[in-house]
Amino acid sequence: MLVFPLIFLIFLPSVSAEQVSNYDNPYSPIFTDKSVYSWTEKVKMTILAPSWNTDRYLIDSIGDDEDHPIEISTREHSLTPYRFTETDVNSGIFTAEIILTGFSHDADGDGSIDTTPRTIGNGPTSGFLEVDRDSAITISFEFADGVVLTESIPVQWNIGKIQFSEENYLSDNTALIRVIDSDLNLNPESLDHMPIQISSTSDMSGIEVDAIETSESSGIFAATISFTQNLSSSGNRLFVTSGDTIFAKYDDYTLPRPYSTSDNLEVTTFAYVDSSIPTLQRLQSLPIVLSDTSGNPLTSFSIN
Repeated sequence: MLVFPLIFLIFLPSVSAEQVSNYDNPYSPIFTDKSVYSWTEKVKMTILAPSWNTDRYLIDSIGDDEDHPIEISTREHSLTPYRFTETDVNSGIFTAEIILTGFSHDADGDGSIDTTPRTIGNGPTSGFLEVDRDSAITISFEFADGVVLTESIPVQWNIGKIQFSEENYLSDNTALIRVIDSDLNLNPESLDHMPIQISSTSDMSGIEVDAIETSESSGIFAATISFTQNLSSSGNRLFVTSGDTIFAKYDDYTLPRPYSTSDNLEVTTFAYVDSSIPTLQRLQSLPIVLSDTSGNPLTSFSIN
């Protein structure tokens, strides 16, 4: 009598219920790729939301409807609703990104505004958001009716750093200079440039070189110079003599509080240059000259 029901159950197609948000346990942590951002960086966001993986065979989206929106905001500007998309079918992991566009400001002191502030976009990678130097980005997700999950990340300017790759150089070496300043990563989708002033004890006027960002959003800039002891400084070539101190500097116009937005700070570093000729080869052998107490050369002398 039980054979038919068992056979029926074996061939019964599997059925899965659609997942719904758990009001009592709203698990949906929000992450960003950095713990602190500068004013014009790219922000990559991730939301773990397995309850919103509504179709195991399709790429799902969240946040782009008025009932359960995702909002990305600062004190004065916001993007809402903003769409996040699933990283893969059935992953339950949703990602999006925005680019911070700062505010109108001359970031390098050349008299021109270096930013294009704007707030526009609806996701997942089309967003641009204006932000001040001392602010925060808040990501909020209405996980379920009346249940809003949030995460805030600070935005701030930094005092940059400049450094030579070595403390000591020989005069036939080349020198690498690095600037670390995420505030000058003005376009996170292309390589930015910045000027560095280089000088030596023998040539205090020195040269200005173009430092190029090492990758699209690194905020690290690098330039290489060579030394000369016979020619004048020009381009990326710096005149030095043995024993010189060499200097590198740039002006930081994006300073954190208590500085004001109109302040700037000279950021400097130094290294040393020695001759590439070994010390013993620089010694000169001179003939021995005997002289009297008045300094007159002696042509002959006797031993008592």
